Amino acid sequence: MEKISNQKLHLNDIPNDDAPASELHEFALSFDGYAAYPDDSSDDRCADIANRRDHSSLSRVRACLFFEQRRSRQSDAEWDHEYVLQLLAAIRKFVHEGRYRLPGVKGKNGATAADLIREISDLCEANVATIRRICRFNANREVREEIGRRLRGAHNVLGMATGNRRYGCLYIEKNLDDAQPTVAEHAVPVSALASLYEAGVPFIELVFFPVARISRLADQKLSSFKLVSQGMTRR
Repeated sequence: MEKISNQKLHLNDIPNDDAPASELHEFALSFDGYAAYPDDSSDDRCADIANRRDHSSLSRVRACLFFEQRRSRQSDAEWDHEYVLQLLAAIRKFVHEGRYRLPGVKGKNGATAADLIREISDLCEANVATIRRICRFNANREVREEIGRRLRGAHNVLGMATGNRRYGCLYIEKNLDDAQPTVAEHAVPVSALASLYEAGVPFIELVFFPVARISRLADQKLSSFKLVSQGMTRR
């Protein structure tokens, strides 16, 4: 059975609850609990973790599932199916929370992420109105730059940016390896979003247009095929 590291484990790798037993057993063996928690460890042996049902981390939950599989095979007995489903649910939860989460909001006078997004939206609306009132020669460009700046600010709040604030992206490249450099890219170019705004789409709706987290290598390939525009994907 091919091993799947925690970093490469995706939700679609985890069997459904109604999957055949063979698929559940195969998935259990995708993590080597004996290698992760060897017998020469004083209190973190795989068997000890499984017997005390330690579910405090993704590795430990996977070790529990691995050990249940080995125990059932060695004793030639059926494993506790309900417990196995609990372990699968716990694994899904760890994977989901590890990949999709909003960054914490600190030092903002008690504001929530929703409060900050609303404030950014209000700023954009007010600034665009000011630009259109004052700017005589370059209004369109100034409006587009304002929209782009505020979109980046909103996406940073929502964790749809780069660096440590990238786990809010709901769209993720298949089999993305988190150990490799990644980037967050708009599925719709900012220039097109600005055109939608000018056509009457509220800024707050533009914030939630798809942003995908992809590998830097994939981003470079898109660029080589001329499928990006100003750092944002065309399609």
